[in-house]
Amino acid sequence: MMQPVQFGYMQPPPHPAPTPVAHHNQVHPYPPPPLPVVAPEPQPTTNKKPEQQQHLSTQPFGGARAKVPEDNPGLPIQDEVCPFHQRLTYWADNLQKSRHHEMAKNEERFAFLKWVDKAFGNITVIPPGTGVLHQVNLEYLARVVATKDGYLFPDLVVGTDIHSPMINGLGVLGWTVGTLEAESVMFGHPLTLNNPKVVGVKLLGRVPKFATSMDVVLHVTKELRKQSHIQNGASDEDVFVEFFGPAVEQLSITDRSAIANLCSEYGSMTGFFPVDAATIEYLEHTGRERHSLASIKSYLEKVLMLRPSYSPEDDDMFDAIVEVYLPDIVVTISGPKRTKDKVELGDVAKDFHSTLDAPGVGPRAFGLDPEKLYGSDVNVDVDGDLYTLKHGTILLSSLASCSNSSNPSVMLTAGILAKKAVEAGLSIPKHVKRSLSPGSGMVTSYLQDSGVMPYLHMLGFEVMGYGCTACVENSRVGNDHLLPENSSLICCGVLSGNRNFDGRVRPEIKANYLASPPLVIAYALAGRINIDFENEPLGYDASDNKPVYLKDIWPTRGEIQELEKRQVIPAVFKLVSTRINYGNKEWSCLDIPSSLENPALFQWDVASTLIRSPSYLQVKLILDLVGFTSFLNICMYFILGTDDQD
Repeated sequence: MMQPVQFGYMQPPPHPAPTPVAHHNQVHPYPPPPLPVVAPEPQPTTNKKPEQQQHLSTQPFGGARAKVPEDNPGLPIQDEVCPFHQRLTYWADNLQKSRHHEMAKNEERFAFLKWVDKAFGNITVIPPGTGVLHQVNLEYLARVVATKDGYLFPDLVVGTDIHSPMINGLGVLGWTVGTLEAESVMFGHPLTLNNPKVVGVKLLGRVPKFATSMDVVLHVTKELRKQSHIQNGASDEDVFVEFFGPAVEQLSITDRSAIANLCSEYGSMTGFFPVDAATIEYLEHTGRERHSLASIKSYLEKVLMLRPSYSPEDDDMFDAIVEVYLPDIVVTISGPKRTKDKVELGDVAKDFHSTLDAPGVGPRAFGLDPEKLYGSDVNVDVDGDLYTLKHGTILLSSLASCSNSSNPSVMLTAGILAKKAVEAGLSIPKHVKRSLSPGSGMVTSYLQDSGVMPYLHMLGFEVMGYGCTACVENSRVGNDHLLPENSSLICCGVLSGNRNFDGRVRPEIKANYLASPPLVIAYALAGRINIDFENEPLGYDASDNKPVYLKDIWPTRGEIQELEKRQVIPAVFKLVSTRINYGNKEWSCLDIPSSLENPALFQWDVASTLIRSPSYLQVKLILDLVGFTSFLNICMYFILGTDDQD
């Protein structure tokens, strides 16, 4: 559950805050002391329908206001403090402006859709501002097993969005169709397609150490793009891909959905993962009712659609089989100047040194003279501690989820890594500027609820804002004079956001690397880019001077997935369901034009140029009125053949 905000800072989590471990006075206390904030005057109340007032809370929120603004449905909001203006606010300015603009531009369309939502029992309209539809489908709408007239049958999805196949990760078969096909299905017509070729993708092996969920997703997609079984068949016949094998159980529903979402990248209509125990557990965590879960499981077992453990006999079910070995995953980071210049994690130190004296000023060259390779070290005093800055010293560590918020496992991995680092007695050198910029308030919420936010704060990763950290200078080096002017040192920044081109963050940081969030923390702990994680320790435990290696504190996939199931998935479900049920101020206050003669009918606006009554509907109403049942003496003007006729 999202934590209420009090005087500009989140309250500490319900479980006790961890005890800070002192390492050279580097650990920050938690929770942080509150900053002085200015509470604005209460906003004037706008017209609100009586039935909508029941959803609003009248209790003071953190003692700062007497009531909640009209656009807050009585829920604790994470982003109460604008991180850039340090003023209390319930919604970001840009979000509110975008909502007003969207409503003003599409008011007629939204009014019609709101009427549709109330008029038809089998149509659900998701209010604007709720989220991306394919994500909402995964988190809230999908049933896996549907029911009608007392019959159970597998859920099926066809959608006009290219991301519709994402639902295959939940065991719901779905693919993208054209607009006319989707409309015909809505009117009850059957959807026809050629008998597809089914390619089985057999996942084998274990995920390597230091590989994140996104590494798994990108590796599987890359391997499938090479396969002629899929690519060649895509132009001649429909291809369905189904994943199976002993390694499937290592993938969470989030991982599976991400792989299914990229099916168009490897030439398939679907990337199907059959329902298994992980699927049932996901449905349970997202609030599905227990009796529904029992029915789903029982039905799938009866019709042999609940995937058991892998058996060699499964290989005989497919038209073709492609094997993908997860141990072949190569963990990389990108840099030092461009995101497309990938470097394997074990080769980063060697690659960095090769760029120092590489001639020229290209993307992989700094062109240093030989005398500057070893004679450019700088001794600095940072808050009373002395450091020697060298080539490869890290000055900036920026942790951002803007590129990773769709798969929360990478941010949770970073949080657990920070927790283990603090418990192992590690700290980050003071010359490393740290910042944490979540992509949304939801990211902050699940980091807080999972109990890892205090450890991120203790290592110095404080929330700097929810937008671009570079453009508002939140990622700037703490001491502008840390390096002398015209220094030839090639110092580094490690970021998880895509902002690593030359001099983009700060001119003195000439080498910038893009890395996953947990690796950002790992490099910050090391304080330098030229480290061999396999053979060199991150640091030494301050209590017993014992070396601590990255492998000693890296979270297991089991730890990450358990925390994700226990904290993230339920929180996301509650947020989505609340947005669907409550909507927002603009949607709640939107009036539905209804006919005076029959309130159940939509009142068409004859002056509208956007939403008008279809002419064929008017003709049908006239024919029904006069009792016209048949046509006589009608001539055919044209007879048009199909596309495959001459």
